Amino acid sequence: MTRLHDVLAEIADEVPAMDLADRAITRHRRRRRITVALTATATVTVALLGVGVGTSLSPLPRFRESPIIAASQAEPYWWEIKSVPLPDRGVAQVRYAYLGSCAGGAATPDCKGGWRVVTQDGRTYDVVQANGDSAVDTGPLAITPDGRTMAYYNRQKQAFEVRDLKSGKVLTAPLKVLPGQLRGDVFLRLSGNGRYLAFAAFTGRNEPGALVDMRNGRVTTLPSDWMPVSVGDDGTVPVANWWDMSSWIRLVSPAGRGRRVTIPEYGQNFSPLAPDGHTMAMVGKATGSGPSWKDSTLLPFNAVTGEIGNRVTVRGLPEGTGASKLGAWLNDAEVTALVRRVDGVGGRLGAKSPEVLYAVDIRTGRARPLATYRPPGLTAALFLPGVVY
Repeated sequence: MTRLHDVLAEIADEVPAMDLADRAITRHRRRRRITVALTATATVTVALLGVGVGTSLSPLPRFRESPIIAASQAEPYWWEIKSVPLPDRGVAQVRYAYLGSCAGGAATPDCKGGWRVVTQDGRTYDVVQANGDSAVDTGPLAITPDGRTMAYYNRQKQAFEVRDLKSGKVLTAPLKVLPGQLRGDVFLRLSGNGRYLAFAAFTGRNEPGALVDMRNGRVTTLPSDWMPVSVGDDGTVPVANWWDMSSWIRLVSPAGRGRRVTIPEYGQNFSPLAPDGHTMAMVGKATGSGPSWKDSTLLPFNAVTGEIGNRVTVRGLPEGTGASKLGAWLNDAEVTALVRRVDGVGGRLGAKSPEVLYAVDIRTGRARPLATYRPPGLTAALFLPGVVY
């Protein structure tokens, strides 16, 4: 295999380079700290491999569970939940995943932590292919919005895999990461059809990210120290950067890079690119102390032209909650939003407050509930398919 830096340097000659202003900004950017331990910095090597994923993107399923924010009965801790290793095939759509942590005196002696997935049929599986010796050593995870396909880091192969959960078809991505280097900030994104994989690690050495076409093995460079927000079925990746009171967005695809557009507001939580190919949204501005999303506003914008839309206040949320993360689009106007309590307070001892997924109309701010998720115990961090973490 060849080092990623060398291979991407050759590929970079085929696409326009970053302008000097971008490079100056990236040296002073603020690092995004992800609350879920999805970390991996790496000296990466690449081998081009022609593979494909035969998975199609379906609309998000409708859930029957009532989206109640109020305190609920304490759930069992995640290590008390009965689980089995992820089977080779025949797995239903993923409802959510969580990364367990063994910190604290309540953990059992043999607790190792790691990824688990809960499927639509109510089963819980340990993703043993993705888990390290501890939650800290466990690599990133990416799940398509329909819950049918998953990408993760395989420690034995020292590479990312893409798995079709129903058929069990597994494809090895042409990115290799040494297991001892899973320590920094990493972003792993998977397109809804499973064809494109976007990867970026903040190493502090100005390493570029990579967009991989899993069908033909083509690698496209992503700007150094920019966060890939998502990756579309056509391989378009909106990448984001931020500093001081501004944010920047740029679209990158196998065909080249679009111009950088400036959003005159600091933000780190963005939506994927909408189906129209140009609309995005970001979570509301900071208002004093506390989370930057506590005012529950969304700012839509055009990722191609930089045109800023009208800020909308999310309407219809329970008191004391706010839209914290954005996810997959249901149509050109509605984006999914993860709603949490602003104060982070849960219900009874040993329970976290529920997280609710809403559909929000970016034109009116009207929100309608889709599904409720109740974390198993205090130490489990939920990871919903399609939500940008």
